[in-house]
Amino acid sequence: MNNISQKITVLTVQERLKNIRTVMQKQSLDAIIIPTGDPHISEYPSKYWSTREWASGFTGSAGTVVITKNCALLWTDGRYYIQAEQQLTGSGIGLQRASDPNCPKIEKWLLNNLENGSRVNCDGRQISADAANKIRSILKKENKELILDNSPIDEIWENRPSLPNSKAFVHNLPFCGLSVSEKLKLIRTEMEKKDATHYLVSSLDAVAWLSNIRGADIPWTPLILAYILVEMDDVTCFIDNEKCPASVKKHFSDNGIIIRPYNAIRDEIINIDADSVLILDPKRTSAWLYDAISDKCQISEINDPIQSIKAVKHESELINLRKCIDRDCIAVNNVLNWIDKCIKEKTEITEISISKQLEYFRTKDDRYIGASFETIAAYGEHAALMHYAVSAESDVKIENSGFLLIDTGGQYLDGTTDITRTIACGNLSEEQRRDYTLVLKAHIALSRAVFIEGTCGSHLDILARGILAREGLNYRCGTGHSIGYCLNVHEGPHGITNGSNMIALKPGMIVTNEPGIYREGSHGIRIENTMLVCEHNETEFGKFYAFEVLSYCLIDITPVIESMLTNEETEWLENYKKETIKRISS
Repeated sequence: MNNISQKITVLTVQERLKNIRTVMQKQSLDAIIIPTGDPHISEYPSKYWSTREWASGFTGSAGTVVITKNCALLWTDGRYYIQAEQQLTGSGIGLQRASDPNCPKIEKWLLNNLENGSRVNCDGRQISADAANKIRSILKKENKELILDNSPIDEIWENRPSLPNSKAFVHNLPFCGLSVSEKLKLIRTEMEKKDATHYLVSSLDAVAWLSNIRGADIPWTPLILAYILVEMDDVTCFIDNEKCPASVKKHFSDNGIIIRPYNAIRDEIINIDADSVLILDPKRTSAWLYDAISDKCQISEINDPIQSIKAVKHESELINLRKCIDRDCIAVNNVLNWIDKCIKEKTEITEISISKQLEYFRTKDDRYIGASFETIAAYGEHAALMHYAVSAESDVKIENSGFLLIDTGGQYLDGTTDITRTIACGNLSEEQRRDYTLVLKAHIALSRAVFIEGTCGSHLDILARGILAREGLNYRCGTGHSIGYCLNVHEGPHGITNGSNMIALKPGMIVTNEPGIYREGSHGIRIENTMLVCEHNETEFGKFYAFEVLSYCLIDITPVIESMLTNEETEWLENYKKETIKRISS
């Protein structure tokens, strides 16, 4: 047998930009927009849909590239500024810092930098109807056209990864909280409020929640590629037949769900009766699908009701989730103890070996499905990159000094987890100790919050951020996000951010608490726990809520400057330590 070696040419980003512009010229395009997304507007699209990463070399989970005849720019948020600067060096792509107040929106930049009559392409399968409509309306002001055809990249991406093809599985009771029939009853109640005849479920997390089906088509998230169309008497799931083993087909049949091919969804949407009322969320529906709806069909645009329903966890989900988080924290504590032992015994460990050890301890749990995101094991200056991803080239040894930041999470049949710990590996500077203490104070401040009914996460953000602001410090990200239940590690609709999230926090909602300090070229510090919104008390002034901490994993106190802590903070820390030891010892 002859050994045949195939030479695969890896194009540089500059060469890819040149090839993209060649196709743009052929198609008479003046600009293309390359978003991060797939036909379901997923946070973590499959490799097939990673067109923005392929075109730019930027690997962050959020960002949009715009390419014109003589310019290329990447818009991304503050979590990725440092990473983007490094990855875009020499590429010919400039950085637009989207979190900065003076940064122009993409549509405004196109309006100001393209001539009248320009033609702008964006793949309608990768952008939401809401985002596309905003860009389209702005460009129309100066006779500029948004064309939602397939991307020019489709023509030139050689050896493109295949579409994912995992098998679906049933997320059975008692794990799933509610049965499919109970969930459909909730959805049809929402439909009745709008006099709707149809409800399009496009987001993969919503599809999974409603159908009690999970899969492995999306990185880090147990989701399956599918759509659901709910009518008052019928339910159709658009999913490829080969993804459905006999157990899934029986589950669908038992729940009265009709199976149709995945790619049949657009034709189904096109053929909805003219007198119908279709509910959808334009922020969670692709422009490709939205634009297929007949003008005669009435569209009722609302925030996806599934997101609000599943944001408030069912009591059975909370019972499962508490146990799940406890088991996950024990696994993380085991890794922290292993790291501490290695450092003391001067056994060589690296960022990669830490990630592998985390996976090792988690896989001992028979309910473990996989990681909920790529583990961030970041030592020293690597931790200043909020979403650092270790590689063979970047991997470093853990030395007897500085900080090690570990941000990690797991997907389990009974929950989704997310936790961060920063640990001292040895000698620390006074600045590092002060920064650590400030982050801890910010974390405790939010943990101890008591707030009146109707309070939004954006109202609480200052409790954590304000601790740092008094010292002239800040972090370019939110303070906390919602977490799904055996679903996305980042979910809405609520969160704790200095942005404009005005979703009121309600008992049963899950949210993280993760303030931090990131100093480029030096260190990064973050302490993160998962918390549950719960009832606190009720007085003549109203109902008051508070947070129940769910994550109990040892917090390193060796870097703490004790004189900076108040009596209340010291008491909180001591109580947290006692409860952690109790739980990991049981």
